[in-house]
Amino acid sequence: MRDRRKEALGREIVESRSVSGVSRDLLFEVLSDVESFPKWGYGLRRVRLWGSETKARLSPGSRIEFKLSAAGVTHKVTSVVTVVDAPRLIEWRYLSGASGHGGWLLENDGPVRLTLSTDYSLEPAWLDKLARKPFFMGLARDLLRRSLGRLESGL
Repeated sequence: MRDRRKEALGREIVESRSVSGVSRDLLFEVLSDVESFPKWGYGLRRVRLWGSETKARLSPGSRIEFKLSAAGVTHKVTSVVTVVDAPRLIEWRYLSGASGHGGWLLENDGPVRLTLSTDYSLEPAWLDKLARKPFFMGLARDLLRRSLGRLESGL
């Protein structure tokens, strides 16, 4: 039996689901519009994209700043995009607020298999320790599940 937690991109799978009724191209376009994430992402207060050729286009070298808030804790994470392989893959590396890397992988076309995987540690260390407690891990999983459900229903 395969370990589903480490299947995509060699990282921990945070969420993987089939998305019906939308093309992989359209889903990739939506995921590339990172500044719109707060419209569907529970806990996301603000997302800022800079350093790409144009504001509307995600590209390697683009920096993304997320301001997250959940359970009374607000945290800012900055990442640099390392790979954009449309319409299949977006990868990033965390620069501040966390260390590690992550990615969106889109497979097939009808239904699209959408997988978010990541390997990270939050900074500072006390926040990482808190975030790994069962209550917060459950809360994070629930917020992500609900966020992707909202994303899917808005497509």
